[in-house]
Amino acid sequence: MNLTNCSYNYENIENKMLPALYTITFIVGFMGNAWGLKLLLQKWQKLRTINVFVLNLGLANVLYLFTLPFLMVYYFSGRKWVFGDAFCKMTRFCFNVNLYCSIGFLTCISVYRYLAIVHPLRMMGRLTVTRSVLISVLVWLLVIVQSMPDIFFPKSVNGTEKYSGPFFLYYFSGRKWVFGDAFCKMTRFCFNVNLYCSIGFLTCISVYRYLAIVHPLRMMGRLTVTRSVLISVLVWLLVSVQSMPDIFFPKSVNGTEKCFHSTSLEKTEDYLTYSLVWTTTGFCIPLLITLGCYGHVTFFFLCRRNTIKKTLRQKCVKFLFILILLFSVCYIPYHVFRNLSLFSRIQSKQNICVWWDKHVFTGHQISRGLVCLNSALNPLVYLQMSENILTDIRRRDGIYGSLEGAKSFSKNHLKTN
Repeated sequence: MNLTNCSYNYENIENKMLPALYTITFIVGFMGNAWGLKLLLQKWQKLRTINVFVLNLGLANVLYLFTLPFLMVYYFSGRKWVFGDAFCKMTRFCFNVNLYCSIGFLTCISVYRYLAIVHPLRMMGRLTVTRSVLISVLVWLLVIVQSMPDIFFPKSVNGTEKYSGPFFLYYFSGRKWVFGDAFCKMTRFCFNVNLYCSIGFLTCISVYRYLAIVHPLRMMGRLTVTRSVLISVLVWLLVSVQSMPDIFFPKSVNGTEKCFHSTSLEKTEDYLTYSLVWTTTGFCIPLLITLGCYGHVTFFFLCRRNTIKKTLRQKCVKFLFILILLFSVCYIPYHVFRNLSLFSRIQSKQNICVWWDKHVFTGHQISRGLVCLNSALNPLVYLQMSENILTDIRRRDGIYGSLEGAKSFSKNHLKTN
């Protein structure tokens, strides 16, 4: 349906809502992540392997939070970006890396938990720290590569000032970006890194829990700190590589006052294609992995209700609830409305005004604020991780005790002979 009048005060929504959300996210997220990481480090030896993914999840959050002041300044000043086009792209890049690293590591956690719960014997000795580090590095690499094309899209235009985090708050006060194009890109980059590293490490945590619960014996000796560190490094690298293209999308044109979240109007079609691929690889695939892991874990619990302790089931349900909260509130709305908003911009570029354009824009701005809350909600993962689920798993049915006894007997027998 086409309309003749497409006038709508879009900036009024951004200037009123986003600065407040960014401020809350920065304050709550900084305090929550600092407390959560402190708690994590205090119990590092107790939790071991899965800590690698949780630690990387926290680092992704902190990376993005440090870019928020630029966006706070940007919106508070009336959308005036003064940090240059390069920094504009960098802030968007950081946003994307954070987003998809978060998704990636949440997926890793889900897979680990699935393997540990459903296939404990098969995973014994395989879920090591070394592998966790390698997987983390892979997640970072994938996300960085996936986010890299975004840098090449323009982020700022016409010397108007469009910021990441507290910097974005200044921006939303009047959409004036005064930090330059380079810093505009940097804030966007940090946003992306935070987003997808969060997803990545949540995925790693899910995988870890799956392995520890379903395959505890098989994973014995394999879920090591070294592997967790390697997996974490891999996640960071993958997310950074995945987010890097975003930097090359223009973020500013003929000046450094606007710092676009996606790109300029001229490059919208190309950016939509990139966004759809990004959504598939950075969000949909990790979501399916996470759902598959916890779906299998749930089925495993139902089949062995009499042999699985109630406390273990409750801990898994708590973490599943946190994942559902993060995906339903932070990740799903953002990806849906981001692509719809890009499609709407293409329609407007062709002088086509659809009746739902206003609602898509409003939904997109709200989802942008909600997705930033993942940095404030992720500390819930630290809190839940403080409960040593592996201890409960190892005590289940005395399996680990029997196995360790067999190992000890075997060693003593060999020595005597």
